[in-house]
Amino acid sequence: MTLLVVDQLEMRFGTRLIQKNVSFKVEKGCIFAVMGGSGCGKSTLLKHLVGLLKPTGGTVKYDGIDYWASDEAQRNQLRSRFGMLFQSAALWSSMSVLENVCLPLAQQTSLNAGEREALGVMGLDSQADRAGLRRRYSELVRRYHPDKNGGDRSHEGKLQRVVEAYQLLSKAAAFA
Repeated sequence: MTLLVVDQLEMRFGTRLIQKNVSFKVEKGCIFAVMGGSGCGKSTLLKHLVGLLKPTGGTVKYDGIDYWASDEAQRNQLRSRFGMLFQSAALWSSMSVLENVCLPLAQQTSLNAGEREALGVMGLDSQADRAGLRRRYSELVRRYHPDKNGGDRSHEGKLQRVVEAYQLLSKAAAFA
């Protein structure tokens, strides 16, 4: 399944041509890298892909949807599926890693802080539904419960946090 199609992308700053005829596809499950020398347009390309900078030509399609031809609501919906990691793994230094991970949830959902943290504990995103919550809970119990994982008791603390997170989320309006 093709997740991303870039076709004949052109990038200009004024009259200066940065790149032209950039075309590629990224299939589901693939690891894709953008590599090149300093100043060749890697960062500019990534900005076009994540909606930070509109290209001067060509198309960027996610699951067949032309990102730049879409209306703002559809672009926002597509952006909610993006994740970015900045160079040197830059995080907000005033926040814990969990708080950094939960930040997009705070911006895109009506969940309270405890529910957002519980989603982080469960390893779920804002697109999760009740069935996905149950499925993930079952996976984590099998991984962490000593009766299910061959008697390994070293994960009991994680199991307790998972159970508490599931109990909270199963009562949340977002999972009703």
